Amino acid sequence: VLRVAADAGPSAAADLDAQFDEAPLRSQSLLGESRGQMDSPYEYAVSVLGRVCKSSEAMVAEALAKCGFPSAGTLSASQTTRNALVTALEETLHKAGLSSPLMLHERNFLSRVVQQYDSLGGYGLRRAIGAIVSARAHLGWTTYGHTGTDVMLHAYGPGSEQLRGSMENIDIGKAIAAMMGWDLAELTSQIGRPAFAEQDLRGRYAAFANWD
Repeated sequence: VLRVAADAGPSAAADLDAQFDEAPLRSQSLLGESRGQMDSPYEYAVSVLGRVCKSSEAMVAEALAKCGFPSAGTLSASQTTRNALVTALEETLHKAGLSSPLMLHERNFLSRVVQQYDSLGGYGLRRAIGAIVSARAHLGWTTYGHTGTDVMLHAYGPGSEQLRGSMENIDIGKAIAAMMGWDLAELTSQIGRPAFAEQDLRGRYAAFANWD
């Protein structure tokens, strides 16, 4: 499981996500190379996930420690140090439960992320480790922390018969509002304009703060 780096705020993490998701660093591309094609949205390898005994954060920290915690400047200037870090990441992945050595495209993927350490930092390395494990498990992600699979929900009591079968997530809220007799548009107007953090009013996401 991946988490946003503690040293990166929401805005910084979003900017890093944008860089990371540019080809050829997309985890979807890695998944396609690992698998060839997706023939079933639910076919994933639980055994791969079950063998991994460390988080991406712990693995990256261990690999960086093996290399003496090189600075971004050192990694940028030294191909030898970059190669050493890629090898350390591979060894750490294997030690943490990845059953076989990295394939060529996986190692190349790690190398590209290490080359961008000055902009992606440890966050990029954690994303890369997570992408490799996910690809091995045939697990795709629709966002940084969500897969596209259905989620099982259970309902009981009065009105639960209206929550049956496969439903879009937005329809669940509409069904509950109808059962409760709520006018969502009216309630939303009573809430008023939400408060936004100062950093959300600037930069690439400012448009999302200007809605009525």
